Amino acid sequence: MRVTVKVVIAAVAVCARLAQGQVMADGRLAPSIAVTPGQPDEYIFGFSPSGTQQLILNGNTIVNASNTGWYDNNGTHSSFNANYIAGICCGPLDHRDFFVFFVPNLGTITSATLSIGNSANGYVSPRSSDTYRVFDVSTSIATLVANQAGRVDIFNDLGTGTLYASRSVDATTDGTQVQIPLNASAIAALNSAQGTQFAFGGALPPPLPPPTIPVPPTLLLTVLALAGMGISYSWRKNQVRVQ
Repeated sequence: MRVTVKVVIAAVAVCARLAQGQVMADGRLAPSIAVTPGQPDEYIFGFSPSGTQQLILNGNTIVNASNTGWYDNNGTHSSFNANYIAGICCGPLDHRDFFVFFVPNLGTITSATLSIGNSANGYVSPRSSDTYRVFDVSTSIATLVANQAGRVDIFNDLGTGTLYASRSVDATTDGTQVQIPLNASAIAALNSAQGTQFAFGGALPPPLPPPTIPVPPTLLLTVLALAGMGISYSWRKNQVRVQ
């Protein structure tokens, strides 16, 4: 119940701050000065939480997430931020997200799907589409959901290891519940985890490199012309000295 209340309060706070234009896509307050971009924004699940965050087992058993969040590439995590953005956002920061569920005792789990709400502006990318990948998480749940700083190992954990699912995402997933069918490895792990808490990590592929700024042809010609004039002047000056 406490976790549900936390998620609801976080969602209300995000909506209020969004209305005032004070929140960034990863749920943090916008800085008072402009952020210098290091990479073009490329993310999914921006401005979350949105909709529901659910694990659907055997087609009809629905489990709501008990905790959601993200780590950036500096290893920072706030336990008060339920946002679950994945990708580059808000300057040079890369984000990887996580979802925690309590797996009920069902006897045998034969199918599993993640259903994750994406906001109306949740997908931004210089590409036409991206591939969101879901991985196993080896970090303990207690450590994962706590406030952290400098835990780059957890950031790495959320985007590496056993692959549980891959899902193409694009602008058409905005404002929808993104359905992510889990593979046999995930189903086997969920069967072993019945009666306990279980975490999924999520990440986008490495971002595109920052765009290069081409030199305008007129500027290049000007530089070459000035260089040529300098060489010509130096040659004439040397000729005068020889004479």
